[in-house]
Amino acid sequence: TEASDLKAIQYHYDVSNEFYAEWLDPAMVYSCAYFEHGNETLAEAQQKKIDHILTKLRLQPGQRLLDIGCGWGALVAHMAKYYGVETTGVTIAQAGADWANRQIKEYGAEGKARILRMDYRDIPRDRKYDKITCLEMAEHVGIKYFKKFMQQIYDMLEDDGLFYMQIAGL
Repeated sequence: TEASDLKAIQYHYDVSNEFYAEWLDPAMVYSCAYFEHGNETLAEAQQKKIDHILTKLRLQPGQRLLDIGCGWGALVAHMAKYYGVETTGVTIAQAGADWANRQIKEYGAEGKARILRMDYRDIPRDRKYDKITCLEMAEHVGIKYFKKFMQQIYDMLEDDGLFYMQIAGL
């Protein structure tokens, strides 16, 4: 349920941004990194991962992108600043939303990027997106609700849009 998910997310992610800053990269990317050569720093590998994903999406200036489960907003801020894409990030974690809004300001991406603090099930369906990303958040959806989640993605995606999903699993 939304209530149980909110409780779980608050317990896990709203511990404090200071806690996560101790072991994440400076942009607070909370998903696997891309160590292309093996000698990259964590920050470099996270940046390579973001660029790798965004290259796969074939982003064009002016497109609209939705990042479901945006965490601390690194992908959203980066896309808006470097790719000229109108970005929306969604998270239910208050600490993550606060950090993401600061990161958007630091990137100078205000007006191009926004963070919605809400459950993914409540994302407004009144607009379509050219691209949708979901990095290591779908695990929270669960098998029982996965078909409904994918229908939601389909409903929000432009007919010729692209969806990128990354799942951490065995």
